[in-house]
Amino acid sequence: MLKIPRGFTLVELIISLFILSILAIFSVNLSVTLIQQHHAKSLQTLLVSAIAMTRQTAIAYHQPATLCPTHDRKTCINSWSDTWMLFYGTDDSGQCGEHSTLLKIFHPHVKGTFVFNAYPSSDYVRFSSLGYTDYQNGTFIYSNQKINWKIIINQSGKIT
Repeated sequence: MLKIPRGFTLVELIISLFILSILAIFSVNLSVTLIQQHHAKSLQTLLVSAIAMTRQTAIAYHQPATLCPTHDRKTCINSWSDTWMLFYGTDDSGQCGEHSTLLKIFHPHVKGTFVFNAYPSSDYVRFSSLGYTDYQNGTFIYSNQKINWKIIINQSGKIT
């Protein structure tokens, strides 16, 4: 009488586990890449929204509006990986002084290198009441292992 085999042999189990482990490695790498892409896109969207909101604030209130990184919600610093503040007012110091109104705080989640190179100042982005930058051209640059992007702002306030 023939015996009907039941179950798997040890070799079949080892080969199956080997194939599953290779698939698991690829899926983890893919997940990490997708998460990095999501963080980069979220930061890019937040930045474009913050710049557009700053420009619209300047036009709506007929006063200069400034977007800049900050630690204390009063002074602008040059670390764009930190919290950003949006304020408007007639204070020309580039800081949120007594003649300025703090409008919004942004909390970016930066997971990489994020810098703003601009002339004449990279501490802030300021728009005049007409929607033009304050004689400022600049480029935001983001870099994270495999993901890189840049956003350019010209004097007319256009974002590319």
